[in-house]
Amino acid sequence: RNGRHAPSQQVRENSLSVIANTRVAKLDGKSVALTATEVLILRLFLENQDRLISADQVGRHVWGEESGVSANLVCVHIANLRRKMSSLPWRNSIRTIRGAGYILPPD
Repeated sequence: RNGRHAPSQQVRENSLSVIANTRVAKLDGKSVALTATEVLILRLFLENQDRLISADQVGRHVWGEESGVSANLVCVHIANLRRKMSSLPWRNSIRTIRGAGYILPPD
């Protein structure tokens, strides 16, 4: 279903860590459960911080080259991820650049 990309075990960005096999994001002793799709999306943005990423690029990364995923589906997953991440003391957030895509500004 998900996953053209099998994620490695853990990604760290400053004090935020994303643990793929347990699908958890941790920050300052707090954690939030994520779906496999949300883990892939968050990792994509953490690994490409301060770079504009289109909805099509997110779709290809998460669901594969020939997925044909709609921009609306990507938007829904990013909105869910933002909502979950807001429960952590994470100051950063994925921002929408209207008509172009999304960006995760540097901390």
